[in-house]
Formats: sequence, C-alpha cells, structure tokens
Amino acid sequence: MSKNCCARPGCSSSKEHNRPVKIISILLSVAAVASTAAYFLYKLSSNRAYNEKWKDYDDCGVA
Repeated sequence: MSKNCCARPGCSSSKEHNRPVKIISILLSVAAVASTAAYFLYKLSSNRAYNEKWKDYDDCGVA
C-alpha cells in the first residue's frame, strides 16, 4: 500500500512539488531576457563601430 500525502486534508505537497518548477521557469525567463538584451547591445555596439570605421569613406563618395 503506497502512502499518498496529497490525500490528507491540508497537505501542501503539490505546492512543494511545483516550487522548483516555478523557480526554474523564472530563472529561464530572466536568462532569456538578459541574453536578448546582451545581443541587442552587442549589435548596437558593433554597428556603431562599423559605421565609425567607414564614416570617412562615405564622406568622400567611395561606397
């Protein structure tokens, strides 16, 4: 006979089982937002450096 904790009234085992899933979901969401922000900052910086490098050539018409 197996013991089922959730059969007792007031048992919070289902909440305890969901807690790691919630924490992992939040951490993955934060990681996704942080990596997206880092990607956009990298692209912005890269484009700015590229445009700065070729700015003189655009002024003289070689493009």
